[in-house]
Amino acid sequence: GGDGRFPGNWMGMPGMNSVFEKTYRCYTMTFFCVANSREQAPLDSGDKIILPHSTLDLLNHFKVKYPLIFELSGPSGKKVHCGVLEFNADEGLANVPYWVLQNLQLEDGSFLKVKSANLPSGKYVKFRPQKSDFLDISNPKAVLENSLRKFSA
Repeated sequence: GGDGRFPGNWMGMPGMNSVFEKTYRCYTMTFFCVANSREQAPLDSGDKIILPHSTLDLLNHFKVKYPLIFELSGPSGKKVHCGVLEFNADEGLANVPYWVLQNLQLEDGSFLKVKSANLPSGKYVKFRPQKSDFLDISNPKAVLENSLRKFSA
C-alpha cells in the first residue's frame, strides 16, 4: 500500500491516528553488534528492536501514538509486542533479540511483519516467584523492577 512516498502498508491518512505495518527481513542482535562493534548482551536482554532510519521518517509523517509499541509476527501466526531501541538498522532489516526469533519460530533472514500497536496500560500486577530462592536476594523488588525496565510491553 501507500502512495509511493510512504512505502509499506498504512491504515489511515497522514495527520490521523494511523497504523503502521511493514515487512522486514529480521536478524538477531548478533548481526547488528558485529557490524557496529557493539556489545550484544544488553541488546538481547529486553524487548527492544532496531529498525531502519527510514521507519522513523515514515512514523514522523503519521500520527502513530507514543510510546511506540509494535506487534511482531511471522508466518506461524504467533505474536510478540515490543518497543524500539534505535532507528539505525540497515535498510530493509529489523534486528531483534534472539528470544523474539525463537518465540516467533523464525530464523535469521526470515520475513517479519512489524505493525504499530496501542496496548492499554497495566494497572496492577502480582508476581509469584518460581522458586523461594528468589526471596533470598537482598532486595527482590529492586531486582525485579530493574529487569522489567528492559521491556516495553
